[in-house]
Amino acid sequence: MIEGKTRNTFYKVGIYIRLSKEDGDKEVESESITNQRNLILTYLKNNKLTMIDEYVDDGVSGTTFDRPSFNRLINDIEDGKINMVVTKDLSRLGRDYIQSGYYVEQYFPMKKVRYVSILDNVDTGRINSSENDIAPFRAILNEMYAKDISKKIRSVFKQKKEDGQFLSTSAPIGYKKDPEDKHHLIIDEETSPIVERMFKMAINGIGTKRIADIFTEEHIPTPAMVAKYQVNALSYQYGYWTGDSVRRILRNSVYIGRIEQGKTRTISYKNRKRVKVPKEQWIVTENAHEPLIDIETFNEVQRILNTSSKKTVKRSYLLTGLLKCADCGGSIGIGQQSKGRNFAYTHCNLYAAYSKRKLCTPHCINYQALELMVVEKVRELCKICMNDEKLERLLKEKTLDNSYRNAIKNKLEDAINRELKIKNKIEKIYEDRLNNIITVEMFKSMTDKQNEILDNIKIEINTLKEKIKNFEEEEKEMYSYDYRKIINEFLKLKNPTKEVLSKIIDRVEIHQDKKIDIYYRIKTLEKIKN
Repeated sequence: MIEGKTRNTFYKVGIYIRLSKEDGDKEVESESITNQRNLILTYLKNNKLTMIDEYVDDGVSGTTFDRPSFNRLINDIEDGKINMVVTKDLSRLGRDYIQSGYYVEQYFPMKKVRYVSILDNVDTGRINSSENDIAPFRAILNEMYAKDISKKIRSVFKQKKEDGQFLSTSAPIGYKKDPEDKHHLIIDEETSPIVERMFKMAINGIGTKRIADIFTEEHIPTPAMVAKYQVNALSYQYGYWTGDSVRRILRNSVYIGRIEQGKTRTISYKNRKRVKVPKEQWIVTENAHEPLIDIETFNEVQRILNTSSKKTVKRSYLLTGLLKCADCGGSIGIGQQSKGRNFAYTHCNLYAAYSKRKLCTPHCINYQALELMVVEKVRELCKICMNDEKLERLLKEKTLDNSYRNAIKNKLEDAINRELKIKNKIEKIYEDRLNNIITVEMFKSMTDKQNEILDNIKIEINTLKEKIKNFEEEEKEMYSYDYRKIINEFLKLKNPTKEVLSKIIDRVEIHQDKKIDIYYRIKTLEKIKN
């Protein structure tokens, strides 16, 4: 039991447990979830402390603090549900000494949260404890351990790649993992004909889009379906082949027996973001498995793909990237319908990709006419913004009545008062349980009910605060001349550039009935547009 003088405070304890094989933890009795829990509960019992909630992150590395249960713990601290955190040791809190130090030395004290690390004999509730002073050094040692483990794991994986072992979680379509060696690929007799047929069709001059349409019409399973990625089953594209997916397969050198690995890497053991690796640094293994496609066929297909891609020259339009489909939410593309004619038309990309499936409608309108209309409408509103008298009159007409704004502020004040009363009720329930006035069952039932009420009040408070914030932002912009610099720049241009227009327009939505809605980045324009 950790001894020492503590503040006279009623503690609402949250116990935090973490286990991760990634940074070297072992599923043995000393580190198991069960052992951590038993050790902490014994500590709570010996110190007559009441556990409010348990937070467990199983299989999550200590080098990151973006963990589901840890985030829930922090949220509960913010909400006042927890004012004491107990872990088995400092390494359970985390192995990043900077972040661990931040929580132990800054965040917890700032939030008046007592932190206890049992095996490290650290207790921030004690006064003048030398053990607390060495906590940062323990955190550094924990991080050094995690860094060392990370290096060893990277080294092992690099060696496996250099040995030609296949390390991806699933095999590419046409192959499957060898039952006797999960790091070796063997031909899948069930799906390999799909790949072989695809290469033959490409050799015969059939384009990737046409191959995709044929495979979709024949209900040939896609790579996602073969790999049983059911998470995508509700998306528009699930079960449909695309030209891009066909092209990826035709480009994949795995089909000539080659394995290319190490194409990306994480920035560090702390930062899991992946970055691309230069091609000359890839780990390439030839003849790693039986080829499905002969080298001559593969090279000819690459030549065909390279030739077809060179023919495609994409033209940039003023509204490229700003057009959205109002019905399916996807992007609107721009293309020329007739060769040799300088007319472009819009089209819904989802419809274009799956025109025979009728997942959306064409949304086809003359692009040149659309661009002229959009630019003219933007100019009209921008000129109003530069006319102080006209702008002020319109804003007065459209600004919400002050009485309504005051009513929202009054509602917010009332909600905050109700939140405080509920928190006081919960505090009283905690005290009644501590003094054995109510049973555990009554405690749980009463706190669950009050917490449900509290959660609803918090949602109400956040909604009201968001409304007030929007009012303040609108007012701030109305009396700020910063946005006028952008508008003035736009009005000076005879032919506006995409860069300037993108600062003013957020998006242009096209409806099935060809109705156009323009949404603005500048709130003043958005407010007066109708």
